[in-house]
Amino acid sequence: MLCCGQLNPVLGRALDPALRPDMLAYLHDLAGRDPNIILLEESQLPVQTENDYMDLTHVDEANQVRFTGYMQTVLQKLLDAPPAGM
Repeated sequence: MLCCGQLNPVLGRALDPALRPDMLAYLHDLAGRDPNIILLEESQLPVQTENDYMDLTHVDEANQVRFTGYMQTVLQKLLDAPPAGM
């Protein structure tokens, strides 16, 4: 499972805006070639604000717990889903 969520907004503003579309295109291509890859994009992941981050890359404990709970839900749905092609 690949999670292509957001960056700390501070870091995001410092990066070349062309990087994100290139990265997303690569990840979509990768997921399209391998049925074992599940790609979750930013719109499918919990939103994080600048204040949620402790530094440029790590969110605080409350947001770590929230993200873990979200991922638990996503993974449980995958386990509960019927196998593909059935």
